[in-house]
Amino acid sequence: MKSRCDKEDKSCGSACDETRKQVDKIMLVFGIIIVIMLWYIMSEGLLEKALI
Repeated sequence: MKSRCDKEDKSCGSACDETRKQVDKIMLVFGIIIVIMLWYIMSEGLLEKALI
């Protein structure tokens, strides 16, 4: 991908859209992993054990 895009260049917009979609997918996966980790910590009571 070009570091600097010409505003009239339509390929820049499509490349940015594709990159944004890929980043959204990666962020979704990381969000799911974080939610699962938090659920595990809360269900096992690991937070209370760590603070005591």
